[in-house]
Amino acid sequence: NLPTVGQNMLPPALWDYIHDQAALRGVDPVQPALQCLLALSGAMHNSHGIRPKPGEPDYIERPVLWGATVGNPSCKKDAGQAIALSPLIGLDTEMRKAVALKMQTFNDSNARYQDDLTVWRKGKQLDARPIAPEPVQSDRLLVDNFTLEGLRGVLEHNSRGKVLVAVPELAGVFGNADAFSNNRGASKDLPMLLRLYESRQMMV
Repeated sequence: NLPTVGQNMLPPALWDYIHDQAALRGVDPVQPALQCLLALSGAMHNSHGIRPKPGEPDYIERPVLWGATVGNPSCKKDAGQAIALSPLIGLDTEMRKAVALKMQTFNDSNARYQDDLTVWRKGKQLDARPIAPEPVQSDRLLVDNFTLEGLRGVLEHNSRGKVLVAVPELAGVFGNADAFSNNRGASKDLPMLLRLYESRQMMV
């Protein structure tokens, strides 16, 4: 039997949204229900976590879900994903605009810092060294195409600790692996993807 989803399986607000959007777009509500759970896990801050075992304080489960919608052609997989992602796209756009404004202020402050640093060096460094401005937190919610090298740049100044990777095809995940590797024998990216599954910090 095909899986089904009912009102008693989801929070009321989420069910209302999924039920309305699935009917509007002609999508089986199972698809957006699963995709919304994935999207919600990606939207949550990575500082959240639970300790399932009281005797193991280092064992922490983070709000990280991995999933893929598999189906025949024309079963509206993309529409199901769009229902889940559309609220996050708006939030991500607002975050990008806020970061852009902060970057303007940062660039002005950094230019003044560079000028002050030049003067300080020419003055034989007798006064206190100028203080560099704090880097801007470039918070992001979504990426839809990535390499591990590019993902590292996205996460470097992301205070949320993670980002939701939403690709339309699995080939977008595995096809970009080792895109910048000269060694076509052993893969370096696929083992790193497995580490991302556990949502653990990486030393680069």
